[in-house]
Amino acid sequence: MLSFYDFAVAERCERTTSALIEGRTLLERWQTLEAEGPNRWGRRAQRAADWLTEANVARVLDLGCGTMTLERSLPDFIRYLPCDVVRRDDRTILCDLNRNLPPKVEADAVACLGVLEYLLNPEQLLIDLAGRHRVCVMSYNTTNKLPDLATRRSHAWFNDFSRSDLEGLFERAGWCVDRAERFGPTQMLWLLRSPPR
Repeated sequence: MLSFYDFAVAERCERTTSALIEGRTLLERWQTLEAEGPNRWGRRAQRAADWLTEANVARVLDLGCGTMTLERSLPDFIRYLPCDVVRRDDRTILCDLNRNLPPKVEADAVACLGVLEYLLNPEQLLIDLAGRHRVCVMSYNTTNKLPDLATRRSHAWFNDFSRSDLEGLFERAGWCVDRAERFGPTQMLWLLRSPPR
């Protein structure tokens, strides 16, 4: 099976646009993820793991776990719960976030690294997560550094937020920004906290 990035840019854009119109997850983007390399996002995962460790969390739900890079970066005392639209191993909690909210699991933290760009309704997910978890690590490729819509669609991204748009979305969903930093040429990384209930 071909990797999503084996297709020409125009074909990737066309597939993304079709999935957007149909309101469905672009599964072929995720079915061959291993072909892109098991540790492609190692530096981002390490930064997220450092923040989660400093936040003193016991369990983390990794939404869109992919090749489980985050797990390899976490200390042994943090329990790792993988969740994805494609089964990655026998522990994987299967969930298509464009169809359903993630199942309720006991975790004080959630990771959304390379997830929000692919969602049809990210606000619904953010509201749900703020009601369940006290900490969230989040990444996103903002339009501040990558505004071209064709380029965004060629990566199978469904939405287009600036940093201020997204931080407004976090606030409306019930999250407070604890930390924010630029990560690489186009991404932002946030540590979010939900206020005590």
